[in-house]
Amino acid sequence: MSEIMHVPADPVTLRDLLEKARPSIMRVLPKHLNADRLIKIALVSVSKTPKLQQCTAGSVLASVMAAAELGLDCGGNLGSAYLVPYGTECTLIIGYRGLIDLARRSGEVESIEARAVYKGDEFEYEEGLNPVLRHKPKLDRIADPAELVGVYFIAKMFGSPRPIIDYMSKGEVDAIRNAAKAKYGPWVEHYVEMAKKTMIRRGCKQLPLSPEKAHNFAAAEQFEDTDMSKIIDPVVLPKPPKPVDSTTALAARIEELRNMANKEHELDEQPIRETVDVVGTIAPELIVDSGEPLFDPEREADPMPDSIEDRFAQIVDEVSTKYKIPMDLAEEVSKMWFDTEGIAMSSIADGRSYPRIHREILAADLKPHIEARIPF
Repeated sequence: MSEIMHVPADPVTLRDLLEKARPSIMRVLPKHLNADRLIKIALVSVSKTPKLQQCTAGSVLASVMAAAELGLDCGGNLGSAYLVPYGTECTLIIGYRGLIDLARRSGEVESIEARAVYKGDEFEYEEGLNPVLRHKPKLDRIADPAELVGVYFIAKMFGSPRPIIDYMSKGEVDAIRNAAKAKYGPWVEHYVEMAKKTMIRRGCKQLPLSPEKAHNFAAAEQFEDTDMSKIIDPVVLPKPPKPVDSTTALAARIEELRNMANKEHELDEQPIRETVDVVGTIAPELIVDSGEPLFDPEREADPMPDSIEDRFAQIVDEVSTKYKIPMDLAEEVSKMWFDTEGIAMSSIADGRSYPRIHREILAADLKPHIEARIPF
């Protein structure tokens, strides 16, 4: 396990590690999440965030395992959880929507939310035997973190007539931020979301949950500082290929071509062979020259697929390998390139046009198309 802790989490290496760790992921994954979906989301997150690719594969894998045990997506699109790079280490950060999801899944919470209060809003908060919370947002306000006044929490429990409310001023939020491990990453880029998360975290501690239902909230706080590598099955990495000396490789290729040329020469000097046809007559067997050069660098190494679907799938697979991106993204950018170049998909049905189109898309720079979907 110590070996993978120092390997960079490039998409190819990480895909292999996640597949090998699939049994561990499936053991801890709740029923509402699918292992294939979780692995795909993690790979897309890493491909979208270059800094994550500089983290160790072990720390990314541990963060994905943490998300699996909590039953949360780690792509960040829904605000459930985020894979956040800290230097060369990846940490799972639980978003405020992730905490809300954990509360609702307890089966004891009817509704739960956190709201932000900005300058210009009408806001009244009072504690005591009869607490008061009234908030009327300014309709044309701008959600500027610099204008934040505070955040509040409202939760309703099933069977309880009174909601649970709480409020934190911006000063209280900043005090917690200054003591937090994550104050330089998401606190800078997603300050308001982190403020709501802080409020949700404090508010959830006030919920009258049973001990077994409150376990996930305690785990959510610990996961950001826990080494999850202890619960992951050991993964054996394939040994990196030995570097090939270019001079040696070139000499071997020249020798291979020379042997091929000698075989061609031997065939030319052989007499015409005779074969018996179906009616028993003797017919000469002529060797027809195909006219193809001995070595054509543009010649396809693999046989040409028969159907349009298989030919396009071959293109998508090679685009995915070249740019180290998921297959679904490779399919999208390939279609974008076809549209940009004005090439109809039916064009690759022609066995003469397909090799040319195949070479052109692999030689083209598809990064603009990829950036249009996922920024590098």
